[in-house]
Amino acid sequence: MKIIRTLLGSFSEALAEGAVMLPNLMFVGLYYEHYGQSEFIMPFVLLYAFEKAGPFLLSGFGKVKNPYLVWFTGNVLAILGCFLMLFGNSAHILWNVGAILIGLGLSCFAPMYRTMRDSIREKKIWSTGASVYIGYLILLLYLVIVMAFRYVSMITVILAILFLVLISTVQCITLRNHNPHKYDPLIEKGTVRADQLLLALIVLLFTYAIRLYKQTASLGLVLWIAVGMILLVVAAFVTRRNPYRGHSLRTLWYGAERNFVTIFSLIYFMAVGEYNKVTVAYIMIGIGVALAKIVSPILKKMVREERFELFCIVSANAFSCLMMIPGTISYMVGVLVTVIFVSCGNSRSTAAYLKDERFDVNERRLVRSRFYGLGAVAEQAFMMGFFFVFSYLILGNGVDALSAYTFRDGNMDTSPVFFYSLMACIVLNTLVGLYVVKNKESQ
Repeated sequence: MKIIRTLLGSFSEALAEGAVMLPNLMFVGLYYEHYGQSEFIMPFVLLYAFEKAGPFLLSGFGKVKNPYLVWFTGNVLAILGCFLMLFGNSAHILWNVGAILIGLGLSCFAPMYRTMRDSIREKKIWSTGASVYIGYLILLLYLVIVMAFRYVSMITVILAILFLVLISTVQCITLRNHNPHKYDPLIEKGTVRADQLLLALIVLLFTYAIRLYKQTASLGLVLWIAVGMILLVVAAFVTRRNPYRGHSLRTLWYGAERNFVTIFSLIYFMAVGEYNKVTVAYIMIGIGVALAKIVSPILKKMVREERFELFCIVSANAFSCLMMIPGTISYMVGVLVTVIFVSCGNSRSTAAYLKDERFDVNERRLVRSRFYGLGAVAEQAFMMGFFFVFSYLILGNGVDALSAYTFRDGNMDTSPVFFYSLMACIVLNTLVGLYVVKNKESQ
């Protein structure tokens, strides 16, 4: 029984690490050869927006008392969303509804699953360590499957992801009797947080505008993105209940850096017509996350604890510069090593959250996921801004470079725009990284 639970846990670990990446790749396949058509673009936009807003929405409804129920309920929503996706060809509205359900269902999966795993780990019901390593192998296999079939057979991709969620749900059911919160409600009554609901709405609309701009290169959205960025910053400081500690700010950076590597690789290679390199870059990201589990313990023996995150952030920024060197090998090595150091540093930051007594033990990973998601969204906003500025300065039109990605033009003339945008992102990430790693607590 323990072996079976370890295997089931491996699929949950794969889903926890790929809950953002895999569904996004699935929806990318929808608008293949349908570039610029809203009915094929909208599911991708809705998925991303609700995925990022989900943790804020859950916090807005109240204090989480039963992470098991959140995990189970989210899986049910994701399963329903996948089933609706299977019938989307007959009614495209089902794609939109399915995207919303998958986005909401998986938005809190990783923090709630891992919270449950932590709470029952001492019972040694399954080998969590083995599950993590097997889970990364499963994730790499899934990345290959999804990247290979996303333009060939959407049904295959949907069924593959549906299978992953179903296996995780089976594990959830087998653990129901071991749930230490089984007599607790999902949310503590009377703890609705209106400020978090407002923040969730702002995150939803802001993320929606960014992703829609990325997929349509519509100039009319630039103003809305700028306004949304201002509202988000104001709301983040107005709604905070405690000072932002150093590990919170560093988590923002880790989310931003990981998103930078992922999204820039996608946009750049698609824009210049080197589509196969997107697959290679995403596989490098998956390998980097897996290797971090091996590298992190080694680094901890070599670097003093108080210097560990500084070392990881400086190293990640340094190796990201390899992405600027001409040649596929140097670029992919830069992606791989950057992700390794980001994952190593992020694991240390997560450990700090798990000891943060300002938050209930059931919400510590959820709070961390909010900061991580905010970092990813903010990075994407700045990246789109750099694309606009350098496209205007070099090509004379602020949306030409992004249009090359949106409509898959394969336009090599946009390469200088992406090079300078890449350089600007690296400089910005380096400056912000050095700031947050030195900041002990922001008042």
